[in-house]
Amino acid sequence: MIRSATMFLTACLLLPGCDDKKADDAKTEEIKWPEKPSDGSNLAVEVLELEDDGAKVKAYNFADKAVSKISLRQRYLDDAGEEVGTFPFMWMGTIGVKSVEEFKTVIMSKPDGMKTVGFVVRKVVYADGTEWKLEE
Repeated sequence: MIRSATMFLTACLLLPGCDDKKADDAKTEEIKWPEKPSDGSNLAVEVLELEDDGAKVKAYNFADKAVSKISLRQRYLDDAGEEVGTFPFMWMGTIGVKSVEEFKTVIMSKPDGMKTVGFVVRKVVYADGTEWKLEE
């Protein structure tokens, strides 16, 4: 009787852990990936929300290795999509292999006429020490 109860309790504790893996897999499958960048980088950046002091963005790592640092050029754009200013931004952290990460950039001061922001990936440093640079 005690053995049966112990086995039952163990099963109850272990089985929900299995379900969590399925839930994680489902979350990964739900990600809608943008087109891979045509500039040769393995990183795409999407603006989620513009705020007064920065932009919430989502970075998509298409590479077979983790990212540890990203150097971006923030492009300040007007209503017509014309650039009215730029500002550099560097992010450090980890974006796993073929994974997605959200973070916030910093906008020091908005130029006159700025309505939105775009990004140019200038450099990607991978966890293994290799890097990709934009040819300008």
